[in-house]
Amino acid sequence: KAQQLLRAAVEGGRRLGELGTDGLGVALRSLAYAELRLDQVDDAERAIAEALAIDRLRLGPTHVRVAADLEISASVLEHRVAWREAVEVWREVLRIRKATFPPGNRQILLTLQSLGAALTRADAAVEAIAVFGELLASHAAAPTPDVRDLVDTRLHLANAFEGAGQFDDAERTLLAALQLATDRAAGKDRIELARQHLHGVYVRRGRAADAARYGKSDGTAR
Repeated sequence: KAQQLLRAAVEGGRRLGELGTDGLGVALRSLAYAELRLDQVDDAERAIAEALAIDRLRLGPTHVRVAADLEISASVLEHRVAWREAVEVWREVLRIRKATFPPGNRQILLTLQSLGAALTRADAAVEAIAVFGELLASHAAAPTPDVRDLVDTRLHLANAFEGAGQFDDAERTLLAALQLATDRAAGKDRIELARQHLHGVYVRRGRAADAARYGKSDGTAR
């Protein structure tokens, strides 16, 4: 039903012509997001391409709304497993947000996380390590660091270390994440995820005794 309402809003904006153009970009972005959630990737791609064209023309290429449109575009590319293309879009989102918001802004931090994850998937793990290092430093510098952010970033960083073949660094990072999650009550899900990841690292390195401390061979934590 939400999708139908958004489509009606898009058609209403089109009927208004120039008067409805500003709202049309917002409606198209919302529609693209809804369609992506429903795995209607082709429809989402068309909607966000139209939103991006409207917002770039009306607001300029570095407006925050353009960054929001590009975020959906990157997600479309990720659904298509086009990781290298997604990386370039995330880079543009990051440039806009760093030029708009102060250091430590939540939107910048979330964009760094998305860029780092895409880099890892795009076989650019060394650059991903640098991105997650920047993200971890930003979280740690916050007046009241959120332990969940610190743990999540370490888990992402460990993935990047593994992708780069830096297995000792991956192990150390995961052990630190697990210790932090346990000491600071980051939640059972994060503790379990860290344990499972450690188990996998040890299995892949042939360290059966260490793997057994963190889970069974099917990845189930104990």
